[in-house]
Amino acid sequence: MGASEPPNPLLAYGAWLATTSGEWPHEAITAARNAFMDTIGVTIPGAAEAVTRKVIATVRSWGEGPCTVIGADIRLAAPWAALINGTAAHALDFDDNFDPAKAHASAVLVPAILALAEQEEASGLACLDAYIAGLQIMGR
Repeated sequence: MGASEPPNPLLAYGAWLATTSGEWPHEAITAARNAFMDTIGVTIPGAAEAVTRKVIATVRSWGEGPCTVIGADIRLAAPWAALINGTAAHALDFDDNFDPAKAHASAVLVPAILALAEQEEASGLACLDAYIAGLQIMGR
């Protein structure tokens, strides 16, 4: 490993994120927007599933916050909203599958990004940027 290379993957990903311009092709922005819509679309019915309700029952007392829990009348801290909404996004297994990682990328990325965006009052464009960057890292 050369002197300029980060000593572990986490630092390498951080260095890449810190130096990436965020100027993505139009096709990437469109695909990211579609992924958000699709993920929200599968999260809504997934919110009514038993597994999602169990996660809500478990975490609802862990910390109120500014973040939406889809399908529930509570607002929680970002990590708990992301956990619940991620569970709902994957509950019916209609979420996407991403190669080469063989991962359900959007069910992981979108709920986390939306919770942080809501907490930090980030823009929609910042959400799309975070999604594309996260997807690039998942692919590596």
